[in-house]
Amino acid sequence: MRVFSCKDALIELHKWGIKVPLLPSRSEQIQSFLKEKLGVDLVTELRVEPMAKEDVALVHTEHYLNTLFDKDSIEKIMMDIYELIDEKGDPHRYDPQERQFLFSDLFELHLKEAQATYLVSKNAADKKENTFLLGGGMHHAMSGQGRGFCAINDIVISLKKLQGENLIKHAWVVDVDVHKGDGTAECTKDDDSISTLSIHMKKGWPFDESWKPGPWDISSSIDIALDKNEEIFYNEKLRSGLKDLENNFPHPDLVIVVAGSDPYEMDQLKSSSHINLTKKQMLERDLLIYNFFEKLKIPQTWLMAGGYGPYCWEIYAQFLEKVLKKN
Repeated sequence: MRVFSCKDALIELHKWGIKVPLLPSRSEQIQSFLKEKLGVDLVTELRVEPMAKEDVALVHTEHYLNTLFDKDSIEKIMMDIYELIDEKGDPHRYDPQERQFLFSDLFELHLKEAQATYLVSKNAADKKENTFLLGGGMHHAMSGQGRGFCAINDIVISLKKLQGENLIKHAWVVDVDVHKGDGTAECTKDDDSISTLSIHMKKGWPFDESWKPGPWDISSSIDIALDKNEEIFYNEKLRSGLKDLENNFPHPDLVIVVAGSDPYEMDQLKSSSHINLTKKQMLERDLLIYNFFEKLKIPQTWLMAGGYGPYCWEIYAQFLEKVLKKN
């Protein structure tokens, strides 16, 4: 497996006054850990420009596209995506006094992150090797709107771009972030060339007390929803879901794994609390996925997606240490 980082796309949310514990230090901690354990730095640094508007248009609607690339409307859109104002009009996980930059600058970082996802996915598809990006995984962005900290869906954009370049025909997305991959499901609902699996909380965001019907209800190809206290069944259900993918959908040229660490019991985001896997269970999860696709000889691209607080980096690091030592 080849590991990539992209400092060009590093998002330090505190610079926008945002109080979400999605820490930019997680990628640096992973890199330092791997260098210490393996004795050599195996992480390749990417330099990227923002993804072009015409590439974003492969997935997102013209109306949404026009608002995203408008410097006036993008300010409100990014505030909505990060849920910075509550129903009473008060700041929510947000201190405007600490904001240093425009939200259009934050959107540009989303574009750079999407470009990094594309390049790492292209490397996997073109060279038939497994790749891991220390970033990416904006799985809540839908064709006509962003939400859940995700402005654009880097996963589906990358796959559509690779299809346009004739590098792949079919693809799978395996989403093990604690929240449903609702944006990816919506963006691919009419596309038989991309099959999706999401294992996630049955209740909790986006199906919490504020839930109302909407496009987030659209089913993935395979949805596995776990209720509270069902952690013991997690990896068993995941294994069964992977077998369903293998048996019922066209085999892909590439699989993208949306490898959120937020099912971890030490995750610090309140809306991640309905699934609490141990560190050991998280490693079993990741190795289950990795070995499953290794056996099928399907190239894999792994993206970090959600992982909140000071401990989430440990989940990615333990998996990468195992895989890199094996290789």
